[in-house]
Order: sequence, then structure tokens, then C-alpha cells
Amino acid sequence: MSSPGPVDVRFATSAGYDPEVVLAFSAEHGFTRRSVDSWYGERMDAALAFHAETLIGAIPFACRSIHVAGQAPIDCGYLSGVVIRDDYRGAGLGGHLLQHLLTSYPNDGFVVNSFLDDAAYRWYARNGFKVAVPVRSVMGAVPDSVAQTSCEIEEISDRQLDANVSARLRALFDAQYGQASGFEVRDETFWNRRLRHHFYKAFNRYFLLMTADKSAYAVAALNEHPNACGQLDVLELCAGTHTQRDELIGGARTLAAGLGTRLLRVAVIVGSNLEAILFGSGFEESGRFDILFSGTGRRKVDLGPWTFFMWDYA
Repeated sequence: MSSPGPVDVRFATSAGYDPEVVLAFSAEHGFTRRSVDSWYGERMDAALAFHAETLIGAIPFACRSIHVAGQAPIDCGYLSGVVIRDDYRGAGLGGHLLQHLLTSYPNDGFVVNSFLDDAAYRWYARNGFKVAVPVRSVMGAVPDSVAQTSCEIEEISDRQLDANVSARLRALFDAQYGQASGFEVRDETFWNRRLRHHFYKAFNRYFLLMTADKSAYAVAALNEHPNACGQLDVLELCAGTHTQRDELIGGARTLAAGLGTRLLRVAVIVGSNLEAILFGSGFEESGRFDILFSGTGRRKVDLGPWTFFMWDYA
């Protein structure tokens, strides 16, 4: 397939192409390096652009099954970014590669998260992506003196979760969010797959927090990525009552203090009860981004009731 752009470009899928080359190409152009193990574990693919035999553009994505309440799940690609070699920028190649992706892959749609003040956000909007979920990142300071938590906290970075624990987490999640839409389908392999292949695994330590009565949980990560401030990120919070939320947030503060960080970050849906609760307890906004979606037309997708969770997208 040839591009209508100013250079003779061939577009292709990554099938049969060495993923190590795609990952190295992305890393060379400023994107966090993934492992080949993560590539296969996340069922990744990529739309590629070549000039002659030279790789000049790539859009890697992870293949995910997204839950839609009352309907069959949709097959969705989560974009890692749009990577164009520097000397080919400004000629519309990224847009042509994106259109190749949207029209040539058998997905129901594609999602990406993007900060509102980023040029990439405006680019995705110009190329037909719509807001699926508005998200706010809020940051809270951890005081020097933190009350003892009643939560059970265990590190889960380098081991498999027990099958009974995985089943319990799934049951709690389904009870809380089963009628919502827009999150990755939870199956029996979900938790251990996420622990093994999370995008920032190389920079994170992961922890499971459960309320004393095991009726609610949170997943948190000590984030030591070079672009972060060494904060503790709450990646997912599954709590149905104020009491449960307070216990888990208190447990996260205790964990943060024990790990030597004074910053606690939570991503919340704009306008949600959790957002109001955290603002009322001293948290302040630290960033605004949206989850953007582009359907491919293969299925009609209603974005109205979508709810994304940061374990999927952090």
C-alpha cells in the first residue's frame, strides 16, 4: 500500500516482523522501552511504515477485550504512541499511518490516553478520536505522622497471586463495577498477566491493599520512573462505601510513608464521587487527561457509560 504523502511509503502490519526492532525503534524516539516478553504477553501488534526497506514509522498497540455492559466485549487496541523518524516528520506520515491502522486492522476501535495541553491531544482529535472518559490526576501530601492502618498490605511485584486471591478480587470488582462499561475484561489470568507485563514494570513496585474485612481492595505502585516524582500511585480502587474508601486511602498513606515517599497520586474520573472526596481531604489537581477513542465502524460503540480504571492505562 502506498501513501498519498510526499514520499513513497509502504504500510504493513508487524506480522512476521521482529518485535525487537519495533521496540528499539520506539525507544530510540523517546518512548519507554518495553520487553519482548511484554510484547507477547500483551498480545501487541503495530502498524508500520517503510521507505524502501527502512522503518520510518510505527504505531504499537496492545490488544485488549473491553467490557461493554449488556453487550459482547469489543476488541480494542490501546495505543502506545505514534513514532515517526525525525527526518520524516511534518509531511503527514503519522496521519496516513494512523488511517492505515484504523482501516486495516480487525479491531472494533482504538484508545489512547493523552494530556489536554499536549500537542498529541489536538492531533488525535483532528484525526477523529473522541473523549471516552475525562480523567483527573490528583496528588496528596503524606503527613510526617501517619496513623496505623487497619488494611492488609502485601507486595505483589515478583510473585503470582494465589488463585483464591485472584478469584476474590474478581468477585469484588464484578460486584462493584459489573454493570459499567469501558474496562478491560477481567478473567482468571487478568491479575497475574498485569503484574508481569505492566508498561512501567521496570520502574514500579506493586502492592495489594485490602480492608480488614476483605470487602474492598486497592492496587498501588511505588512509581520511580524518571519522569515521576517518586510517588505512590493508586492504580485501582475498588470500594463501595465511604468507610472502605477511607480505610484504603489511609492504608495507601501508611504504605507511602513506609516506603519513604510523601506523595500519593490517584487518577479519578472528572465529576465522580471519588474526585469530590479526595478534593475534600486535601488532594490537589496534578494533571488532566482524557481517554480518547476512535471506532473503526465495525461495531457501534456507545461511549456514554464508559468507566476506565488506571490499572489498565497507567
